[in-house]
Amino acid sequence: SASPQQQMSTLLFLSTLAIALGKFTLGPAIDKFGGIQSLKVLHLSLFVFLASIGSAKSVTLFAICWVLVDLGFSSCWPGCLASVHQAFEPHVWTKKIGMLALAARSGNATAFLVFGTLLQCFQKWPNAWRFVFVVSAVLQIVPLTLLNSFGKDLDDNNYVVSRDLNESTASTDDYMRKST
Repeated sequence: SASPQQQMSTLLFLSTLAIALGKFTLGPAIDKFGGIQSLKVLHLSLFVFLASIGSAKSVTLFAICWVLVDLGFSSCWPGCLASVHQAFEPHVWTKKIGMLALAARSGNATAFLVFGTLLQCFQKWPNAWRFVFVVSAVLQIVPLTLLNSFGKDLDDNNYVVSRDLNESTASTDDYMRKST
């Protein structure tokens, strides 16, 4: 039987391996199905796996779900980039990706602050850490709702039919003519 340190070492190894393999294996799936659909599946999966971690009764279930969460997280950025390409005209991609990168970093910082505060507030509860995973699971509803709302009008080529009226309604050719 492995010691707790050996078990944690194995879990961290498998988690890191899942992140690395996910970047290589999930990219082609994102390219095939589109970023918006891929992110919907990803966030639904994260909901299930994070809730399972929060309610896991065995170390094995915890470990499996942890590795699967990391596998899913590895595809977040490629899915987001593909979604920007699906939803916006090429001349606004860099601006949208920059906004997305800023939001991702700000979101991570905010999440760590919120989850740390939750752990602090509920530290007297037995297994208070479970509450953080349940809250994280429930928060997956936010991006799922946004993806369903803004990514619902896809054409046969997986591109968003209704465009953002402020910046992306002009075609690339129109944009190029205006800038010259």
